[in-house]
Amino acid sequence: MDQWTKVGLFTLVLLAQVGFAQTPTHTKIYLFNITSGGLIKPITLRTSLNPDNPIRIKSRECVLLETDEDSLGLLVNDQVESFPFERGQTYYYVVSSDYMPIFTVNEVSRRVFWLTAQVNNSQKITSYLLAKKGLSTSTR
Repeated sequence: MDQWTKVGLFTLVLLAQVGFAQTPTHTKIYLFNITSGGLIKPITLRTSLNPDNPIRIKSRECVLLETDEDSLGLLVNDQVESFPFERGQTYYYVVSSDYMPIFTVNEVSRRVFWLTAQVNNSQKITSYLLAKKGLSTSTR
C-alpha cells in the first residue's frame, strides 16, 4: 500500500468514527405488564419528562420507552428519583402481581422477556419517545 492509500483509509476511518459519535443513541427500556386485568388498574409511569401525561401500561401490554437521556427520572410521591442507564443499551423488565395492587418489577434477559410476552399473548407494543421536547407515542 502506498502512502496516499494509507492516508485515505485513515481519513475514512476517522470520518466514520466522528459520524458515529454524533449519531444520537437512544436507550431502550422494555416493560411487559403480566398482571391479571381483573381488579388491578393499569400501571402508571410518571417521569420528569412527562409529568402531566403519565404512561399507562395495561395488562398483557408491552411498552418500549426510548430516551436520549442518560437517566430516567421517575416521579415518586412528586419527588424525582433518577435511575441511571447506559446510553445506547437495551433493558428488559417484567412487571407482575399476585392479585393485589402491589407490583413487582424484575429485570430479565431479552430471551426471557420476549418468551414471557409470547406465552402471555401480549396484545400490542406501544412505543414512547421521552425527550426534553415532549412525549411522542406510536403503536405496533
